Amino acid sequence: MKLSQRIFSFAFASVFSAILTPDVQAAEFTITRLPSFDKNSGAVDISNSGVVVGWSKMPSLTAVRWTASGMTVLGNGQSSATGVNAAGETALWQIPQYRPSEEPVVVDLLDRTRALDKPGGAGLPARTRGINDHGDVVGTYFSFGSAGYTAVLWKGSQAFTLGRGEAYALNNAGMVVGASLAAGYSAPVPLMWTPDGVQHVLGTLGGGEGIARAVNNSGQIVGQSTNSAGRTHATLWDKGQTVDLGQSFLASVANDINAYGQVVGSAEVVSGGAGVSHAMLWSDGIGIDLDNYLDESLRRDGWVFSVAQAINDQGWIVGNMTKANNPSISAAIVLTPVPEPAAWLLLPVGLIALCAVQRRRARTPPQL
Repeated sequence: MKLSQRIFSFAFASVFSAILTPDVQAAEFTITRLPSFDKNSGAVDISNSGVVVGWSKMPSLTAVRWTASGMTVLGNGQSSATGVNAAGETALWQIPQYRPSEEPVVVDLLDRTRALDKPGGAGLPARTRGINDHGDVVGTYFSFGSAGYTAVLWKGSQAFTLGRGEAYALNNAGMVVGASLAAGYSAPVPLMWTPDGVQHVLGTLGGGEGIARAVNNSGQIVGQSTNSAGRTHATLWDKGQTVDLGQSFLASVANDINAYGQVVGSAEVVSGGAGVSHAMLWSDGIGIDLDNYLDESLRRDGWVFSVAQAINDQGWIVGNMTKANNPSISAAIVLTPVPEPAAWLLLPVGLIALCAVQRRRARTPPQL
């Protein structure tokens, strides 16, 4: 490749990288409140195509899916969605009428249901937690006696037990994360299971407990753990390092991480002399208080952006607002970053450069 072509290729790639990479330092976010049957709703996860899943009350808790065409009820009886993958398959648990306990299922975009086996038996509860792009699901079932909660991996409809604990998420390589009261520990500790089912205890920030809540396809894990003072902080586990994301806050939790290492969750901040939960975004270790992006009309109505639950690879964030004077009232919202104008202004420059290179190539006679 000639020098001029290499220079153009670099410039053009840089332009599109600036435009397509999520801009976590964006000056603004567009905030969309998702429809609900009642006063209460909650967003739990979002796919890279923008499908959002969660719950709404009608009046009981009901699993729902939000797309561009509107809101769709997914659950049968009391239910809640827990995850969605790139194909729009939604993992959820439900308690159908006349059934004794939670049942784990997967529903696709055509509303076809895949029932998942209950390893503890029909009468014992089993809940989904997350789903990957292959349609594999993780979750938990409860059994009476010393076993208590058991982490489960479903492939197809078949259940495979991972051991004592709770599985929260898995990536496309089959790495599973969660928590358990492991041998030798007096409190739940963050765990990772390798694709072949080997369990590993993750480090904490100096305390004795934690939960691993999400993992991306690069193997970066986020969740929470306690420090030596017993405070719970948002935690990142990356390449053998345990990183404190929440050291600037009274308490914090990380709920999700995308392909770019951007993390969302919540943190307790001081407001009016009291601790209040605010939705947070962390990028390169820098915490951004997402409550600052609520517009004045929402603030006048008493809303606080209290928790961010998930972030996709486009930087779209889903979470929940709550009423400042009544945190039991919840509303699901989506935040989409508005790109910096400079990124879009670079696009004509790249197109001009492309035309210039093409003209130069057209005028240059072929070399024999």
